[in-house]
Amino acid sequence: MPHILFADDNDLMRATLSRLLGPYGAVRAVADGQAALAAAQSQAFDLILLDIKMPGTDGIAACEALRASGFDGPVIALTADGSVERDVRYKAAGFSGLIEKPFAAADLVREVQGALERVKGIEPSS
Repeated sequence: MPHILFADDNDLMRATLSRLLGPYGAVRAVADGQAALAAAQSQAFDLILLDIKMPGTDGIAACEALRASGFDGPVIALTADGSVERDVRYKAAGFSGLIEKPFAAADLVREVQGALERVKGIEPSS
């Protein structure tokens, strides 16, 4: 079963995404980027989703740190940032995908399934 890490400072978002992603893997939800980095050091994850705007260590800094530590799996940004330079900034940080907030549950699930399918040896459940 794939291991999925999700970081968001919003309690409701963590609960909702944990429920939505539960059928596709073992989900660990944390409240900020620093907690995501600590979790990634203590356990191997197949997929990481990071909210961009979080207090302390934001999603961009967390992604950069994950990549610097050698994590080469998919890291997906969750963001409401609609700026023109967003895509360049997120790619430079090491994100492999992006989901815009607000998003439909079906879009999130489709993105997660696709990312898991691209990870060698992992077959997401349907």
